[in-house]
Amino acid sequence: MTIHARIKKMTSMSGLTFDGVASLIIPTGLTYESFHIKTNLTAEQIKEVKITLNDEAIYTPTGKDLRMLQEYKGEPMLDGVFVVPFSDTSLREQGGIVNSALVTERGDSILLEISIGNATEGQTVPQIDIYAVVSDAQATRIFLPRLTYQSMQAGAIGDNDFDNLVSAPYRFVRRMFFKSDAVAELEIKRDYVEEFKAPKDVNDYEQRRNNRAPIDGVYTFDPIQRGFVAGYAFPTLHANELKFRVKCTKGTPNIPILVESTEVVRPDLFAKK
Repeated sequence: MTIHARIKKMTSMSGLTFDGVASLIIPTGLTYESFHIKTNLTAEQIKEVKITLNDEAIYTPTGKDLRMLQEYKGEPMLDGVFVVPFSDTSLREQGGIVNSALVTERGDSILLEISIGNATEGQTVPQIDIYAVVSDAQATRIFLPRLTYQSMQAGAIGDNDFDNLVSAPYRFVRRMFFKSDAVAELEIKRDYVEEFKAPKDVNDYEQRRNNRAPIDGVYTFDPIQRGFVAGYAFPTLHANELKFRVKCTKGTPNIPILVESTEVVRPDLFAKK
């Protein structure tokens, strides 16, 4: 299988203004591996990058989130360049890279929207150019990548539980970022059986051993840190409960959780792969 990956400049965004939302209709017929946002905006000014597929928001990171993902993966960073990743090029397996891409199909409606904050001193107009890393069309979308937020309450010092992760029989977690410096330890139980438990320092060290760069003030659960998806991505399927217990050093009203996941949307074809 030959993967013809190349860079394609997209058309200009409409609605470019400070304190506004710029938008771009994404053409179908290609497989999207990433979007590169080239801009005069800072990470703080990019309030949200939303990608909507057929009326469902599948990506909702901020500019700071995109920076965090690049930093965690050890990717080079340039001022004014932000990468919206679909394919995870940090993986060691071609299948994992290909299967994490955004495959488009005939009839899809795909919209990219960037929410822009206030102008800083000296700025007159926001500038955004979008470049897409694309590869050839695939006949059918089997996998759908997502990068969206959930949140949990953690008002207690000590143990706090989160048990409403969006789950499905064929939805798999690639990474979860618990964005609070209060999180000292994470424990995961599926149907009352422990699947993961580690304090932050031990978890961070294991990620460094696998060439990742843990983020200060963020607890990262990364089941694919070794570079493989097949057999490593964390299944969300459960019979009774899937519970994430975080041990906090201080009470916090809310912990944002950035969830990076992949869902098999065509299980009938997935079984044949």
